[in-house]
Amino acid sequence: MIFGPVSGKMTEKFGARIVSILGSILIIVSIAGSSYASKLDFLFLTHGVLTGIGSSFAFTPGMIMISQYFTTQRSLATGIVMSGGAAGALVQTRLHQYLIRTVGWRQSMRIFAGIMGISVVAGFAYKPLNPPGHSRSVVENLSTSPIKGFIVDLGLWKDRVFLIWVFANGLAKFGFFIPYVHLINHGVQLGIPFELATNIMLVLGMSSFISRIIFGRICNSSRINRLYINQGSVFTVGLLYLLIPLFKTFGSLVAFGLFLGIADAGNYILLPVLTFDLMGSERMAVAWGFMLTVNSISCYGPPFAGWMYDMYGSYNLGFIVAGALNVASVFVLALIPWAKRSSMQNRKSILSVSMNETTHEIKPWIDNNTMEVISFIISTVIVTKFKKKGSGKLMKKHNLLFILQGDAVFVIYNLFTLVLK
Repeated sequence: MIFGPVSGKMTEKFGARIVSILGSILIIVSIAGSSYASKLDFLFLTHGVLTGIGSSFAFTPGMIMISQYFTTQRSLATGIVMSGGAAGALVQTRLHQYLIRTVGWRQSMRIFAGIMGISVVAGFAYKPLNPPGHSRSVVENLSTSPIKGFIVDLGLWKDRVFLIWVFANGLAKFGFFIPYVHLINHGVQLGIPFELATNIMLVLGMSSFISRIIFGRICNSSRINRLYINQGSVFTVGLLYLLIPLFKTFGSLVAFGLFLGIADAGNYILLPVLTFDLMGSERMAVAWGFMLTVNSISCYGPPFAGWMYDMYGSYNLGFIVAGALNVASVFVLALIPWAKRSSMQNRKSILSVSMNETTHEIKPWIDNNTMEVISFIISTVIVTKFKKKGSGKLMKKHNLLFILQGDAVFVIYNLFTLVLK
């Protein structure tokens, strides 16, 4: 996840196909290399660092391109793609257990390295949005210029919407991996047999798989506020974590896994969708890369829960702290509408293009906006009238500049200024 910004920029520069295939090959090499490890330090390098970098390269292009390929069914498409991860976890867990029992963990790793070859083939399915021979417009050339790209990348960290978004998700994702790492051991600690406790994860994975598709379909509706869905999802996950001390039987932990899979699906599939909605297509690649970097805080959740277990003999406190952070992130997310209202403006530039200050998305300047045309004509008539009366000096340089830029808000403001004076 820390390599998210790197993989995002590489996707912009080299395309999704090259980056995803490179990432898949790196994963294959790292998993195969891990099977020959004789020391834990070597596993940290291969299965930790190299697999992590490869996963970032393989995962990031998919989330970026799915938001660009689909415009009307983006949430559903994202839900279907992300449900693949839940389905893969279901199959992988059972297959790993079977292979380790029959052929050993080293051979199991090599088999999984071979299976990863499917991802290399799948990487060729990515197609560039602009086919060869496509003539780029002035707007497109400006959008991809190195100078503007550098400014946009740095400008993300000055955007209040982006800062609130990544901070809230950093809080919410702290406990994301805790149940995937410790839930089975938590069940065993409560007296549930290991083989039976693994079924809790089966229920969690199955409910997450189905719910991601359902939430994707629901969030396609124009009547649904995706931000509210995300907040509800994060709050429910936090509430479940806070209630973990009450779940002491196998049946209650199965119910916990069922509802956790349902609740977390809403937040999980909406991460790339809302990042696209809030940041715009132009900044999606870099914004998503930074999001992955911030979300890497989730890697510290399982060690923290393990530390709590070592200190107090229970995983409960680890879950409770993660739940409290989830609830806190809901209140942080509530600041996003305010941040959007305070920063959303459109300014016209001298290059006949319009840049949205929230998304930094460049669009051609459409001159047939009725309100702006009428405002400009009226302002010109009034300015001429005032000049004939000798009051033209009231028209200051910066006011004239705003009128010439054609911004309707500033035109009306200046008209009132002239009339009042």
